[in-house]
Amino acid sequence: MHRLLFASLMTLMSVPLPAMAQAPASAAAADLQSAFDRVIANPADVAANLRYGRAAEAAGQPRKALAAYERAATHAPDNEEAQAALRRLKLVIEPSTTRILVGFGMGFDSNAEYQTRQLNSGTLITERLGGGSDVNANASLRVIDERLIDGRRWRSRANIFGDFHIRGRNRDGHYASVETGPMFAGWNGVMISPSLAAEVGFADYKHLFHSLGLAVTAEFPQGYLKRLRLGFAGTRFEPSLAPRNGYSFSGKAEFGASDVAFRGDAMHLTPYAVRYQGAATTGEETYTEAGVRLAYIAPLGGPALGFSGIFLSPEFTVTGRWYDGFEAASTVNLGSRQDYRLIPGIRLIGSEFLGKAVTTFVYYEFDRLRSNYAGHSHNNHRAGVHVVAEF
Repeated sequence: MHRLLFASLMTLMSVPLPAMAQAPASAAAADLQSAFDRVIANPADVAANLRYGRAAEAAGQPRKALAAYERAATHAPDNEEAQAALRRLKLVIEPSTTRILVGFGMGFDSNAEYQTRQLNSGTLITERLGGGSDVNANASLRVIDERLIDGRRWRSRANIFGDFHIRGRNRDGHYASVETGPMFAGWNGVMISPSLAAEVGFADYKHLFHSLGLAVTAEFPQGYLKRLRLGFAGTRFEPSLAPRNGYSFSGKAEFGASDVAFRGDAMHLTPYAVRYQGAATTGEETYTEAGVRLAYIAPLGGPALGFSGIFLSPEFTVTGRWYDGFEAASTVNLGSRQDYRLIPGIRLIGSEFLGKAVTTFVYYEFDRLRSNYAGHSHNNHRAGVHVVAEF
């Protein structure tokens, strides 16, 4: 009897379950079909495409949803919902990509007194090499990879750079960095990328420093602000430079605009700021630095000389660094050290050489550094050529 009652109860319970499961699915399918019919009736209807995109996304059909949002964005570029959905769905739909960029070049310095490189962490590494003119060869490898890992878009970057100087191996420098982190679609299509970054540098083929940090990058699909990056990093130098050990907070923004003066041109503005807290008790390794770089790119013509396009890019960089203390090695205490730098320059750019992804840069810049501490001010004329091939 108990078995009969149990079997009867299970039979009664099993009858409505398929109907209950099918009802929401049938309603979703009907809503998807209704939205699709409205799009077919008028493919340019923004509201219809948005409705179909929502329905297709809810039904687990992201490619159909992406197509609908793309149509909506085409007819209404400022539509926030469409732009946000595009960025969100592309993180899932777009295939994995790996870009490999190989660069090599030659450079000349009329006064190679200092060598400065800004790291991903925002820290500026400056090494005093000794004056005099110098010629160097340089090579670089950069890898940018994006792929899905456990359903989440992940971006990784790796960079290797080295230069080799005619005047001696003590001037040679080598540098490597890696950065990786997930990508998230935020409000209004803004892409948010938190990442972990590590860097290491060598001078005269000996370890100079290593750095480990965290960063958050926001990429904006619309407007003049293209990218915003905030970072924190800790840096340690080789033992003889232990007073330079410290940590940094940094921020950098990238602004861009196209068709500024005429069709095909572009302008880029990149301000940045760094606060570095060094270990030296005198404050000579603790500083605040701020600067801005302005570049304008104008097409000159093409195809010509094997390039599909030739561009001219005048550039201007200005920076200031304000130390918290004086330089202990100075014979006279001149107060807190202050350095200012002006770097005007110009680049001639040739793109897509012989139809390949090869870009050539011919450049000249005048580096003018002024400091209130004797022995640090200098002028340097820098010129060279650099070729980058993408695979």
